[in-house]
Amino acid sequence: MMNVSSKFIISIFCLFSFTAQAFGAEPYLIKGKPLPDIVASVNGAPLSAQLLEREMTAFKLIASQQGHNIPDADEEEILRGVLMKAIDQELLRQKGKEMNISISREKIQTEIEHIKSQFPSEELFMHALGVQRLTLDTLEQKIDRQLTNEEYIREVIVPKVKLDDAAPLKFYNENTASFMEPEQYRVSHIFTATVEAPKDAYDSPEDAGKAKRMIARVNSEAKKTIETVQKKLKAGGNFEELAKTYSEDEASRSKGGDLGNLPLDQVQPEIAMAISKLKPNEVSSPVLSPSGYHIFKLTEKIPSRPVPFKEVESTILNHLLKMETQKQIEDNLAEWRKSADIKIFL
Repeated sequence: MMNVSSKFIISIFCLFSFTAQAFGAEPYLIKGKPLPDIVASVNGAPLSAQLLEREMTAFKLIASQQGHNIPDADEEEILRGVLMKAIDQELLRQKGKEMNISISREKIQTEIEHIKSQFPSEELFMHALGVQRLTLDTLEQKIDRQLTNEEYIREVIVPKVKLDDAAPLKFYNENTASFMEPEQYRVSHIFTATVEAPKDAYDSPEDAGKAKRMIARVNSEAKKTIETVQKKLKAGGNFEELAKTYSEDEASRSKGGDLGNLPLDQVQPEIAMAISKLKPNEVSSPVLSPSGYHIFKLTEKIPSRPVPFKEVESTILNHLLKMETQKQIEDNLAEWRKSADIKIFL
């Protein structure tokens, strides 16, 4: 499960893309009416309208961060879904309390301090709380509830999770397309750096003019150097030795320009295009990227291949354990709902 601090930060950081008014003080409505003070009860424990509003606000913040806007027509249905999740969380909390699970105040404070550390100031932290309709007290309650639920899952549900020894290999064989390494290119380059003028960084037009002329000289020298290298290569020069002499890429120069294996979807488009046109042991013409000039040499084109099972076995095992844990949680919740006294007042 996600650490409570991380989960909170993901939602709370969304506020920097929105004003406080974006999800501000407008009340949520059900059938055109404000929420009742108590929206539900679980075995006699009340769930307040404020709790539901906070959870709904967090849901909307996360959705907005992911580029999803909730239409007004869907808000009531989503609000009810958020309420059902809050009911499930309360059922989990009650099971934790039955097990005498208690979260120390020190642990809660540690979580709060971790959250605070993500903000440049106390003022911004408090503003973020306000956007989520939280106070320090309600934040403490939220963390206490979440940590209690996580501890119950860890102590009671996780030990019951069982997987067949053959499950990881079966999953691997049924999802081979998900375990393919992309086509890769073993590439070396010789690089000369160019400079881009920073915007609005000068005190006067004179300073800007001087900087522009200096940058032009640097870029002209970079171009001349790469053209010199190109001529030497055409004359039969050794690529690796020329890289050691002329390349300005400190990381690869001592290795004769070797960049290792590159998937083309991880490099800049102009670089990917130049490399894709090369045959093994072929050298490119100079290529200009935002960083500078490059001459590339392709050593080997490595076809796409399935990642060996042993390399992904532990990843698959962790994935299956998480999936099975979630299934166990949902199965338990389904049983608890049958025997619980749940009242909904919406």
